[in-house]
Amino acid sequence: MADLTLTVGRVYRGKRIRNCHGLVNDRVIKWMGVNSVQFDSPSVAIGRHYPTVSKDKFLAWAGRDVTDELPEGSWADYPPVKLRGEGV
Repeated sequence: MADLTLTVGRVYRGKRIRNCHGLVNDRVIKWMGVNSVQFDSPSVAIGRHYPTVSKDKFLAWAGRDVTDELPEGSWADYPPVKLRGEGV
């Protein structure tokens, strides 16, 4: 993982894409501290607190920034277009 910069409000996709209630398990950063990251994701149940993990753990999970690829204000459907074979 070289040079992935974490930014509040950006959405990151894991190295291994997973299905979460019909959506991709992307994570959006809600808050960042010196050594920790708090995020939201389709896997976080409604009414639950946002999980907090270390920056190192988040970077180990994250594959790339997908903010610009997502529909405005929405999560990506699972399976992604790449896995469905539509387009390239």
